[in-house]
Amino acid sequence: MADPKLVQSYQCLGLPLGAPLEEVKATYRRLARQHHPDLNPGNQASHERFIALNQAYNYLLEQFAADVRIADPVTPQVRVEVKTQPSPPNPTLTPEEQQFKHKFHVQWRTLLEQGRFPRAVALLDALAERLSQDRDIPTWQAQTYQRWGSDLINQGQWDKARNYLKKALRLDPHNRQLWEEVNREFIRLDQRINKY
Repeated sequence: MADPKLVQSYQCLGLPLGAPLEEVKATYRRLARQHHPDLNPGNQASHERFIALNQAYNYLLEQFAADVRIADPVTPQVRVEVKTQPSPPNPTLTPEEQQFKHKFHVQWRTLLEQGRFPRAVALLDALAERLSQDRDIPTWQAQTYQRWGSDLINQGQWDKARNYLKKALRLDPHNRQLWEEVNREFIRLDQRINKY
């Protein structure tokens, strides 16, 4: 007999039991975009549907990962092949610009570790002015706003956290890992809000 939670998770996504992983991912992405709280402000039904979709999707991912571990018990980790389109090369920087960028990157990482987010944002803004064509900088800016948003959730500043998480996505909209991290933060934010 099939696991009831497994059946319920497939049903939540509107998929038949045993649908392949790629179909689960594609369906989840489509439905999550459709019911995302930012696109449906004030819509409680859509908000609840979004949470249910995330729970179902995460459960199915766990099941797929468990199946891979059972099929290959020697390998302790799940290997996932991600196919991405190569991004165009970054503009060539002069040695001085590379050194400048490296110095700022080290300072930025230190500021992030210290939780000094406003200073990190100011530092990256200055770097973006100097190296406006460098494609690493928007990624670093997005990571800063994502980390800042996460910190604001912990502090209970939920509106500000939501704004910074949205800004992170606007700065680096094609970064899949960032989308996953921000999505987790939105779920955590919603759970905190519903708790009160």
